[in-house]
Amino acid sequence: MRKTRSVLSKGVLALSKTALTPKQLIQRLRDANDELQGLDQSDNSRKIVSQIQHDLGNKTLLAHTNGGVQVLVCCCIAEILRIHAPDSPFDLDQLSKIFRLMFKQFRKLNAVDNPYYDQYCTLLKKVAQVNSICLMADLPDNQELIEELFEVFYGLAAKDNFPTRLLASITDMMAVVISEVKTISQTVLRYVLSAFLLHEAGDIPVATPTSNIHCPALVFSLTVCETNMELISRQLAQYFSEVLYDSTEKAKESSSANAKEELADQLLKIHRLSVRIWKFVPGLLGAIVGLFEEELKATDVHIRIIATETLGLIIHNTNPTKGVNFFTSHKSTWNLLLRKATDISPLVRGKLAEQIPKFIDSANNPTTETNTVITNLVCKGLMDVDERVRIKTCKSLSTIKFGDIKDRLCNKNLISTLNLNVREKSPEVRNLSIQILSNVYENYCKHETNSSFGTHSEIECEEIELMIKQIPSTILSLTYINDKNINYQVDISLFESLTPLAESSSRKRVDRLLQLFSTLDAKSKQSFFAINERQQNLAKVVDNFISLSEDYFTSSSQDVSQASFSGSIVQGKELILNKLDKIINWLVDSFPTNKNTYGCFDRLFKVNNTRIFQLMKICISPESDYNTIRSSMKELVIKLRDSANIQNNDGTPLVQDMVTNMKLLLYRSSGLLYNRSNIPVLISYVKDTYHDFNGPASEILVMISKVNPQVLRFHVDALVNLILESPEDPSEIIIPITTNLKTLYNFFKVFPELFPSEVRFIEKLKRISLRGSPKIARYCIKIIGVSPKKEIYCASIIHLIYPLDLDSPQFVTHLSIIAEICQIDSLSVQDKYGQITETLIKKVFKVNRNLNGSGLVDDTHESWLDDTTLDVEYRIHSIYEKLLGFRFLINKLKSQAYNVEEEDDDSERDSIMRLALPVLTLFISTIGNSGEIVRKECPSWPTPETYKLKLRLAAGLSILKLAKIPIYNQMIDPTTLRRLSFLLTDPNPHVRELFMNCLQRNINDGLISERFLAILYFIALEDKPEAKRGATMWIKSLFKRQEGKFIKFEKSLVRLIHIIAHHEHFISLLEGDKENNSSQIEAYTYAIKILIFCVKLIATSENISLLYYFANRVKQYRDATVNKEVYESDEASASDDGLPSVVLNLYRIADLALMIIKEYGEMKGWVIPTWPGKIKLPSDIYIAMSSASELQSIQGRVYITDRIQLQLKTIIKSEFVGLKRKHILSDEKERKVTSKRTKTKRRKLEKPIPKSKQKVDNLPTRRSGRTTGMVNYAEVGSDEDEDEDQDEPSSADEA
Repeated sequence: MRKTRSVLSKGVLALSKTALTPKQLIQRLRDANDELQGLDQSDNSRKIVSQIQHDLGNKTLLAHTNGGVQVLVCCCIAEILRIHAPDSPFDLDQLSKIFRLMFKQFRKLNAVDNPYYDQYCTLLKKVAQVNSICLMADLPDNQELIEELFEVFYGLAAKDNFPTRLLASITDMMAVVISEVKTISQTVLRYVLSAFLLHEAGDIPVATPTSNIHCPALVFSLTVCETNMELISRQLAQYFSEVLYDSTEKAKESSSANAKEELADQLLKIHRLSVRIWKFVPGLLGAIVGLFEEELKATDVHIRIIATETLGLIIHNTNPTKGVNFFTSHKSTWNLLLRKATDISPLVRGKLAEQIPKFIDSANNPTTETNTVITNLVCKGLMDVDERVRIKTCKSLSTIKFGDIKDRLCNKNLISTLNLNVREKSPEVRNLSIQILSNVYENYCKHETNSSFGTHSEIECEEIELMIKQIPSTILSLTYINDKNINYQVDISLFESLTPLAESSSRKRVDRLLQLFSTLDAKSKQSFFAINERQQNLAKVVDNFISLSEDYFTSSSQDVSQASFSGSIVQGKELILNKLDKIINWLVDSFPTNKNTYGCFDRLFKVNNTRIFQLMKICISPESDYNTIRSSMKELVIKLRDSANIQNNDGTPLVQDMVTNMKLLLYRSSGLLYNRSNIPVLISYVKDTYHDFNGPASEILVMISKVNPQVLRFHVDALVNLILESPEDPSEIIIPITTNLKTLYNFFKVFPELFPSEVRFIEKLKRISLRGSPKIARYCIKIIGVSPKKEIYCASIIHLIYPLDLDSPQFVTHLSIIAEICQIDSLSVQDKYGQITETLIKKVFKVNRNLNGSGLVDDTHESWLDDTTLDVEYRIHSIYEKLLGFRFLINKLKSQAYNVEEEDDDSERDSIMRLALPVLTLFISTIGNSGEIVRKECPSWPTPETYKLKLRLAAGLSILKLAKIPIYNQMIDPTTLRRLSFLLTDPNPHVRELFMNCLQRNINDGLISERFLAILYFIALEDKPEAKRGATMWIKSLFKRQEGKFIKFEKSLVRLIHIIAHHEHFISLLEGDKENNSSQIEAYTYAIKILIFCVKLIATSENISLLYYFANRVKQYRDATVNKEVYESDEASASDDGLPSVVLNLYRIADLALMIIKEYGEMKGWVIPTWPGKIKLPSDIYIAMSSASELQSIQGRVYITDRIQLQLKTIIKSEFVGLKRKHILSDEKERKVTSKRTKTKRRKLEKPIPKSKQKVDNLPTRRSGRTTGMVNYAEVGSDEDEDEDQDEPSSADEA
């Protein structure tokens, strides 16, 4: 102790005979430091250290060059400052030097190997512990000292071996010194802020002294900011303002690009810094958020874009540990940001749309209000007028997880908006919308049990669920647009999202399939069925492609061995190439554009990879189970991704294109949906009549049996057992048995050799047919008709039910049996035709039986009795027997027609036509009388309105059935067609819809004459927008397929003109009040609606001159349906026009059509040149004029008065509102460009040369052609030599 006190009392620099060496000085300082550590902060201690504190303040020591002396001097001073705390015994100059010396020691804190490292650490801890650093705030040069302090520690943090155990002391020291001053320099602020930008690409965890330190500098800045929030906020706002002001002034002074770039760089730097500040010190953002509000209001679009993006990043970088919410803490800024959704610039709106995922990811405890606002923002973006904004919104939405969509965004408005966007003209918007909806549906199905939709009420959640379940209907209905790019997206959606392609469990897979199917509406079901029907056709095409490819290369390998027949071999190979070329071109027609489809399939043929062909055969085989197909597809895709397998030497076609095309081809041609692995599960659901999927499973089985019956070959016994185990009691026979019977019939029709030989099966069918409903009986007889012993079985059944007992409760069932037997075995009832027909006419058609028990409650023209209800209540509704009577007559005529066609006897043909005439007359009169076939004199008149609806519809459908048969098609005259148009304008929507659907199917399949096209345009009068839109879409699709190849639709105009001119409604309006022009205007308006509908659908810049030619051509003919005597009658002579009124109407409608076509051409800016050809009009409705003078007289006149023409032109123009007038020249240029862009160029398959002679890529070309393979009903009476119109070939069948 004495030694220590002597050091303190004598001082470190006590006089000695010789100067102290550094070693001696270090020892004295060490001893002094030890003594000082033992002193407290009393007055006595301060007296004791008076001498040594004087020595320590000496310039000699403070400026000593020895490192040990420096650090020990600092340690001693730190102890003296502790003893004198909070005052300082040193003057200001000494303190300044002392702090600078200390900072010099702090620089060495990372020098772990330094012998004085412990003293460095002790010094730092002591200064931090006593807060001696606070004294620095009172010094004149405090700002410089603070800058040096921050420079030392931030520099230390940037080096290796940072002393993490000292982090707390360092951060405390830095925070304390800032808290003691009123302002800090920009240099210090830069040190603080620059740390936030370190490692900006990653999220730096907030470190603590006890954690693993990743970025000490960031910890310094966080501590300084959090402990000095007010000061840093004030300084931050000032700093940002000065930086922007200086950069702006420089940009103004200098117009150089560098100055502007510097301003942009500074702005971006500030914005990046703001994002990091919000992430780590959100309290500071309030000081600068006003800057963003001003930027959002700026006139410069670029600045608004940057501000929008930065705020999105700020919101995205919300730190959940900070407990802040941007949406509430900066609500005014948030609301201002939301208003950018209506910004005048689409670039700003698009940038806001890109931020939506950031809003979703960032929200900390989101409120219902916030979720609603973000959802509305999404919907606005999806409906934005600018395509780019819609695309960006869709892209943003596609990146959001399903959980966030379900919990935060999903509502009825969002789903409805996406449903609209799947029909967008923009391909990218449309495709993204389809993808989003598909993903939503897929994830919903996976998590259905957990599906709650945020804070929505239970009712709202149910409504949202219903809308999600209807997504498959929305997507599948897109096939009606008939665009191959859209169809591609639908296929990808169906096979990769809507149905579980990757699911290996049959039951789970079938459940998803049935869940999807059960939610489809009628139109979407048709699309679903069409997709599966396409699978069968494509499978045949693919198999043909593979077979031809194998045949080609097989014949190539035989060239040497069959050298003598080389000529025939070459010819055969050319023939194969021709066929392959047709197949590939046919496939290209249905594949999406820009996928290099021809090149891919051409490459596939040339490489002749046996394994690839084998895998394709496995995929398309109906005998392959689901897992086999899936594994084969997987292997095939892997092989195609390897360019070596497709010899992709020149880089074309691209591997990705090859994979895309092959996946699509296999999706479309493989039995993925109607697969044999799914059948057992489907049958099990069909057996369980109480299962939720019983109905959908039965319906799908029916379609499988119809489209792809091969997959049922392995389950025949199970299907037969469905019938054998079914009840026979009529009260127990339920609807599903009908679908089971349909399934069996469709199967045995294709595979009659597999018909069961057991007698019990036939007996079961007989019993069910006699006791069941008419529909059940019908299909039982159909199945029996496939049996090799059908004649015996039919005769035995007829023996049991004939003669018919009208009072029997099973009368309609027996009538259904007889009607069906007429078709499958007419000989069994041939001798009974007369008696049965007489019974039907007298006791069924002419009377209404049992109306008292009909149970009709609502009997108006709006009521409807569907077929399912009718079949269940067949004993109640007497209308069923009339409908079955119609079927009996139709089937009788059909069987007789087939017999005549086989015998080819003209006399027999005439006889059959005479027998058919009264039947056809019955159907026509039924339609004309609105379904009433009972005379007024009959006590049971009138027929209930509900029944009349069914009758007139059945009459129209019966006429369409007869129209499929050539011999009866000749008997359908213009009057019949006109009557059929009544059904398309029927007051009941069910009649209109069902007849239109049947008409579409028959026209689409080429089963009826093109004459029926003309009545399609009466859909213009449809008052239900959805039905009209669907029919319009179908007509456009049909026209698009034949556009430029055939003129069926163009020729239908002349028949439409004839139908309107003779239409009863038009005539009644025209002749209503001859003194008043209003009735004529009303009549012409009626005609205008139909004609404009027609012109809008089929008129193009290429064919408008042909349409004008046809309309004008009508005035070069007489009406063939008007007798020659009428033209020469007294009425014609007395008329001012020299024509009877019935003829005048024809020419009036022709003139009206000419007006419409001309006006439409002018509105579109199309030139209407003279049509160069000559085409005769159908001779069943038009005949030549009697003389040239008559022709000249009619052609030179307009049969609509000038006064009425003016009014009609106004009406016509109003109907064309919305059409844009285009400049003729610019339109011509556009048309040429469009034609070049959209026209599909037919490529020719190249002939492969053996690999031993030449590489696969270098192949000669060859010529190919296409042939037609389908015959159509020609226009009745048309001149085949002059009409260039022919049927469109069915390339699918050809392939």
